[in-house]
Amino acid sequence: MKRIILGYVLCFTAISFAQEQIATIYCNQNQNVAFIMPAPIEQAVTGSEDFVFSYNVAAPDSLGLLQGKPGLDSNLLIRTEDGGVYSYILKYQDTLSRFNYFISAKEQINPPKSLKGKTVIEKEFGKSTYALKNESYFKNLSKYYLKASIGRIKVKRKYGLRLEVKSINHYGDHVFVKYAIENNSNIDYEINTVELYKVQGRKNRKSSFQKLIIQPIYSYRLPEKIHKAEKLHFVITYPKFTIGSNEKLKIGLTETKGNRYLKLML
Repeated sequence: MKRIILGYVLCFTAISFAQEQIATIYCNQNQNVAFIMPAPIEQAVTGSEDFVFSYNVAAPDSLGLLQGKPGLDSNLLIRTEDGGVYSYILKYQDTLSRFNYFISAKEQINPPKSLKGKTVIEKEFGKSTYALKNESYFKNLSKYYLKASIGRIKVKRKYGLRLEVKSINHYGDHVFVKYAIENNSNIDYEINTVELYKVQGRKNRKSSFQKLIIQPIYSYRLPEKIHKAEKLHFVITYPKFTIGSNEKLKIGLTETKGNRYLKLML
């Protein structure tokens, strides 16, 4: 069993799934509390180093073990190989009355619902069977990163507009990028595209230059229009990617009815 402690990823005070009923799990440092999940565990993180969730990374199975020591309450987020996402509150308790939790697929955060008509994925990026099957998974993690991610990586200001990359979050085989757009101009801004590119080399006569678009998988709260004096945040999910030493990321924001184009390099 490999111990995974990623306290910097999840902070109990930051995450908030207000509409879901999140169960509380009690544990201590002297006894193991077992989780038997409905599918093999792919990834699990706790919000504090006071709590340790162990599971088999080399040969994934459905068993996870939890221990904790005295400290502030925290939380646990588990993702299973079938795309299920489960969230729990963690509390320390000297004496335990329960040691085994048989988790049902019904306990997923926002369990998958039947998809009727056009989904946000199909509407914005074209139909993707993989994305449609995992819409609940992408939505739940996007909701988390929209609320929990703080800080700012880079900003571009032009035309009275402000484009920000707030955070880039790697989770499993996907990358969740949180953006913010603020409109301080006198004209509403209708979004045409938000494009992410991987740029190789330098754009000059003496070196090769290549720009490769990273196709998005899913967007959460991507607006169609930013009104005057309005600032909105949204998250776009991409397949996992890496950036080499001679590579950069480029974000291009285009307007539907106008020529206001913003380019941001990372």
